[in-house]
Amino acid sequence: MNHLVSQHYQKAKDSSSEGFYDLVSLSETDQSFEELSRLDPHLPKGWVELAKLESLERVELMRDFWLGKLPFHPKGHKAITELFQKIDDIAIFLVKESDRARFSAHLVYSLSSNAAFFVGLPGSTEENIHRLTSTFEILPKDYLAFLQVHNGFSKNGDEGLIPSGEMRPLYETFQAHFREEERAVTRAGITIDPALLIPFYEKYGLSSYQCFFADWYPSSEMGNVYYSGIDDTISDHRDPDSRMERLAFESFTDWLVFYLEGIETKGF
Repeated sequence: MNHLVSQHYQKAKDSSSEGFYDLVSLSETDQSFEELSRLDPHLPKGWVELAKLESLERVELMRDFWLGKLPFHPKGHKAITELFQKIDDIAIFLVKESDRARFSAHLVYSLSSNAAFFVGLPGSTEENIHRLTSTFEILPKDYLAFLQVHNGFSKNGDEGLIPSGEMRPLYETFQAHFREEERAVTRAGITIDPALLIPFYEKYGLSSYQCFFADWYPSSEMGNVYYSGIDDTISDHRDPDSRMERLAFESFTDWLVFYLEGIETKGF
């Protein structure tokens, strides 16, 4: 397990120090699934079983799970395979942020280079995905498939992929931001309707988001662009010379490849 994981997943010594209020490592506890699920009712039983396996088995099983769930994409499958070749271990923790918080399950991918770690939350249920698609009817299929792998996914403590249950309230807050403060989104100096932007990833500490863009369909699915909260601009997929053009992606999988490959930094 790399040192970044060890530093992040520890109990705080006191209220002023870094760490979690409480933490249970599933590979080190003797508690049964029934006992652990009382701490977190959303804990997948498969994760408890996974935690009891050897490191290599955990890595191989999760790799196959990703590849089996996600639609085939040449770049995507290649990036996933290469990612799992860099993973030295997978740990599963139940963590509690404060004395009033509830436990939540984290599946942690430790990279052998000590460059980064990824954290996945339990996958979304079909009921939750149906609820999400009832609100946003045109979400990309590869994105919905990834939610079944991890309904929340981040790197090095980044804010990360937004859990499906938080998508609608975030979208409403995002839209209210423009109405109430009379701010406008622009792309290359042209005003864009913010209602066309559906945030799905939050960049660490900058109120900036990767958003599905309902005015751009490079194939049969929506593409996605980067919204900068600093200057209310979005990346311009039409201009290869734009400084933000590289943050416009034709598919969710293309964005995911970028996120997985940029392992040296928090977020991107």
